[in-house]
Amino acid sequence: MGDWGIRASAPGTDIATAESKDLVIDSTKKCLKMNSVVADTITTSAGGVAEETIAHGLTFRPVAILAINYDGAYYFAPFHGQILVPIWFYCTIDATNINIQLSAFSDPSTTFDIYYWVSESESAS
Repeated sequence: MGDWGIRASAPGTDIATAESKDLVIDSTKKCLKMNSVVADTITTSAGGVAEETIAHGLTFRPVAILAINYDGAYYFAPFHGQILVPIWFYCTIDATNINIQLSAFSDPSTTFDIYYWVSESESAS
């Protein structure tokens, strides 16, 4: 590694001499780089549930981070709790899609701003 970047190692591993495979974070790897950042909306049905499937268009299964903006605050997936109403949401990622599920139990037909960041490299699993 050059004289820049981020490196983090597990306790007991010397950061100065550790190889990339022994690091928890190594900013020279593409896992920290984003392929795309997308802003979209998702609207719950009359039953308060929303599902959306978004094709990521990549040749691998990426890492994705999902957040919603609800009433001016950001919440990151997975989330289950009380905002103004009980809400849960999460995403799953497969070889072709990012699948988003959201439920605002007592808040039907509500539109949420969603944001997701998609990595430039393949997920570990």
